[in-house]
Amino acid sequence: MEESGFNLRSGQLLAVAARSIINIFDVEKQANLHSPPKDHNSEINCICWDGSGEYLASMQELWSLGDNQRNPIQAHEGLIAALAHSLFIGMIASASHDRYVKLWK
Repeated sequence: MEESGFNLRSGQLLAVAARSIINIFDVEKQANLHSPPKDHNSEINCICWDGSGEYLASMQELWSLGDNQRNPIQAHEGLIAALAHSLFIGMIASASHDRYVKLWK
């Protein structure tokens, strides 16, 4: 499965997840901008930028582009199936196979 999404703040960064790897491309410079320090443990089925464009959430981690740090997200008992960002309220919603939806600021 592949997942992709543009950074909504600048519109020039594109995050692409394929299998267990995430890459971020600068589409104006046509260059690979960032790659995470290591692969995920399992296949990635969702990614989502936050409103500031500083963070990229995946189904297991929150990745800060400023310092290239990845922080595990212990949000759900089950696999996170979907992520969505709201520009209106500035939050990310995560939906999981544990049948819960959680909101993150």
